[in-house]
Amino acid sequence: MPQLRLRGQRFVFAVFYKQEKLPFEFSKKYIRLDGEYVGKILKVGVPIALQEMLVQFSFLFIQVIVNSMGVMESAAVGVAEKVCVFLMLTASAYMQSISVFVAQNNGAGKMQRSVRALSYGIKTALAAGAVMGALAFLKGDMLASVFSGQGQVMTYAHRYLKAYAIDCLLTAVLFCFVGFFNGCGKLFL
Repeated sequence: MPQLRLRGQRFVFAVFYKQEKLPFEFSKKYIRLDGEYVGKILKVGVPIALQEMLVQFSFLFIQVIVNSMGVMESAAVGVAEKVCVFLMLTASAYMQSISVFVAQNNGAGKMQRSVRALSYGIKTALAAGAVMGALAFLKGDMLASVFSGQGQVMTYAHRYLKAYAIDCLLTAVLFCFVGFFNGCGKLFL
């Protein structure tokens, strides 16, 4: 790895300072944005960014409502949301990996392989979601204790996580489909 890093540094140094001769022709004029590719990137990236923005605004809206309920409730939701971020790491990883896998296979003309990946992804993500949901439902207080030692906050956070447990299953499946459609480039209705 250090040798690779050193090669990268040599490349950057050679491009900008012309101290080393490269084995191919390259200059600063080759570093530019191509409108066609920028458009393709934005076509995929903007809807994903908007989706994420809407999710974050919904969490912000929930927090505004909970803040009016009291300090303990507000603290409990804050703790529970931190636990939820941990619980959703698996589903998020499925979404991202399925998206990349599907895009690569569709690009290679292997659409059937993409559909099989979605099927396997749903099955395994559902199993992982069941584990995360069980953790949230049965051991939510223990998970909350990582972020708060106050008994009442942990109790309220566990109540929140019990309600959230079913979301671990639903989100696992939903994120697989989102990853599949993102990988297919089907971001608009």
